[in-house]
Amino acid sequence: MRNLERLLTGLLLLATLPLIAQAETGRELHEENCINCHAEMEGGDGSGIYTRENRFIDDRDSLETQVQRCASNQDLQWFEDEVEAVADHLDEEYYDF
Repeated sequence: MRNLERLLTGLLLLATLPLIAQAETGRELHEENCINCHAEMEGGDGSGIYTRENRFIDDRDSLETQVQRCASNQDLQWFEDEVEAVADHLDEEYYDF
């Protein structure tokens, strides 16, 4: 029984590693490509763009659309998984959809 518990725990950990890696990738992409522009727009560290009262992101789909729009405006050639990684990071950090 104990071996089965260890095996299941190990499998669960392995299953979550890609999600952890994607969240880290999203955080890194965001820091490297988004923060400076947002800081210029909102001041401070730029996070106010996510926490302002009149934000227009109200669900996961609109978040991914906005991330793609920002990437395009910055001439970033992001793949879909990179857009999703940044959206995952923002969702976890600011939105909680």
